[in-house]
Amino acid sequence: NTKKDQFQKAAALAAGIHLQVFASAATGSGSDFMLVPGHTYELTAKFESSLPRLHLNKIGLDLPKGWSAESSGRDPDGSHRFQVTVPPNAEYTRPYWHRDNPETDAVNIVDEPAYATLPFAPPPVQAHAIYSFAGQESMVHAVAMSKFKDSSGKDLERPLAVAPPFSVALEPRTEVISTNHPGTTEIAVGVSGTAGRLAVGAGSATDRVPACR
Repeated sequence: NTKKDQFQKAAALAAGIHLQVFASAATGSGSDFMLVPGHTYELTAKFESSLPRLHLNKIGLDLPKGWSAESSGRDPDGSHRFQVTVPPNAEYTRPYWHRDNPETDAVNIVDEPAYATLPFAPPPVQAHAIYSFAGQESMVHAVAMSKFKDSSGKDLERPLAVAPPFSVALEPRTEVISTNHPGTTEIAVGVSGTAGRLAVGAGSATDRVPACR
């Protein structure tokens, strides 16, 4: 399969073929945009070629098990639009290795041996286009991307990823506080994700802080 993929990539380059797949501007406009389980998103696939006699046969999405996609039409420029539904039990995008205790474990545990030679796990959403030229059929692949602008206004993109609807981070991550410690200890709580209300609690040996947004 590796050699076949390499030949297909070489043929696509020679034919000036370019396949792009990206989240719609309305949903993927921020650098922190993520796919959230249980939600539906619009993706757009665009196929371009410099060969006038090349024929596009089909564009499809390659999704993880349990995901679904429905075609939602074509734009005047030939782009194909899809409605992609992420199931509630979809796996989050994360490294394929882990350490049970990062502070004491010196060696990572590989969770997916099939990815052992890759720097990261494959992106969850990809696409393929089947085309014909000179009586021969071939295929080109692309990774679904999220487009955004950085602080200077430069256009950037990154592979789509799946994440929880919100995340909570504490600063400092760990703090040892004596029961005889006078006064208060300040801990910063950062929340990102969908709009909502955050309630911060403490253990039974400490005073509980009030809820805040």
